[in-house]
Order: sequence, then C-alpha cells, then structure tokens
Amino acid sequence: MIARTNHGALALTLILGTTSLARADDSPPVPDAAPGTHPSRGHVDAEPGVALPLGDLATVTGPALGGFIGGSYALDERWEIVGRAGYMWGASTKMQVAGVSMGSSLSYAPVLAGARYYLLDPGAVRLYLAAEAGTVLVVSSESGPGGDGSGSSFYVGGAASVGLQVDLLDLRAGLLTADLGHAGTSTSALMTLGFRFAAL
Repeated sequence: MIARTNHGALALTLILGTTSLARADDSPPVPDAAPGTHPSRGHVDAEPGVALPLGDLATVTGPALGGFIGGSYALDERWEIVGRAGYMWGASTKMQVAGVSMGSSLSYAPVLAGARYYLLDPGAVRLYLAAEAGTVLVVSSESGPGGDGSGSSFYVGGAASVGLQVDLLDLRAGLLTADLGHAGTSTSALMTLGFRFAAL
C-alpha cells in the first residue's frame, strides 16, 4: 500500500509539473529592455505657413508666405523645449501718400525658441499651447515714383500659438509679433502645417 501511494504521488507530481510547463510555454514572451535604449525624445519638422497682417500692419504689407524648420525635445509627457527658424516673404500692398501711389512690403526671418505644453496625455491626437521668443529680421521694401528702396532691421519678437498634432501632422495657429516693443503695429496671424520627418 505504501509503494502504491508513493507511485501515485509521483505520477501526480509529474502531471502537475508538465501542466505548469505547458502554461509557461503558452505565455507571451516578455521582451528584455535593450541596454542603453530609450524612447525618442527629439523631433525635427518642417512647417510651411502663411502670416496675415493685423491692424495698422495691413496698411504697409500684404500677406506673407514661407515656412520654418524646427525641432523639439521632450522633457516629460507634457513639456517640450522647441525652436524654429524660417523666412516669411511679404507680398506688396498699395497705399496713397500725399496723393501719390506707393507700394510697400515687409518680410520676416524669425529665429525663435520657447516651450510647448500638451493639454492631452500621449496619444495619436494631442492639443497643446506654445510660447516662443527670439530675434526677427524685418526686411522692408518700398516702391514709388521716386524709385525703389529697401532696408532691414533686427528686433526682439515672439510668438504664441495653439496647436493640434495628429500622428506626424502638426496644425498650429497663433500670433507672430516682429517687434515686442511695438506689438500693436507689428503683429500677424500665423498659421502653419508642420510635418515631423525625423526622430532623434
């Protein structure tokens, strides 16, 4: 009787052990984290856009077309450091000065840096706010009966915007101020459509 009990216990142990191994083999493998690897934190993007002059600025320049090359680096799930540089070519507009018709335009070459804050958790669609400051090269052109002329000056400018990222697309709308010291006469509505094409 003792021999039979020992054989039965041994058989039961073998059956349970085989069942446990089978279940372990059916479990999905857990990938090992590769040493030295981490999720991508940096991106490079291109942003074609248009700037529409607001207020008194619309009397001296037309809409501006151009774009930016930018980059970002994630500090955490909500905050990113951002920067971009570009050129916006301003179309000419006509105005009357002492009964004489003249044309003028303003073009911009901003170099801006700042921060972006995401209002939504990481996902395919993310809403964010952004603020930037930097230098803006303003190129002015004039034409009239006396001939053509142009000039350029550097100013401290900035931008504030709200944006929506959908996968690799980045739609942004906000304000671009070429001269923060004279925001009332140097602000445009800036709209860009960005494409993220590289990850660092």
